[in-house]
Amino acid sequence: YMHDIQQGSCTAVFAGNPQIAKERALLLIWPNDPDPVDNLEFCGDGECKGSEPVWDTDCLLSYLEAGGRKVIYVGERESMIRVRKSAGNGDCGISSTRRFQQLLSEHFSLVDSIQIPNWWLNEDDVTMWER
Repeated sequence: YMHDIQQGSCTAVFAGNPQIAKERALLLIWPNDPDPVDNLEFCGDGECKGSEPVWDTDCLLSYLEAGGRKVIYVGERESMIRVRKSAGNGDCGISSTRRFQQLLSEHFSLVDSIQIPNWWLNEDDVTMWER
């Protein structure tokens, strides 16, 4: 099961071989670092030094456009994060962007979730999605 692993940016992999999206699930494990849109508290002056560029939404869009039907996502979900009422807006976590999470729930149905051990103050789980 570990043969023929595709490497490269999601957009390049799915553009170069769209059939792969129809035949395989997309596995994303903490696809994002803190970003200046959703995690301003981690970023000074709108820049997150040391963080990788945001790519989770582009990857999911490329997978969708190529006809992908199953996603396995490991990370935090806004719906699972407990935030104090006084905190204002909800927290989407730092493992994926709010836009990615919205896109995932708009185009896929949650099939299953598995609780996993977490670091302190994290709310990660493994989720399986289909459309």
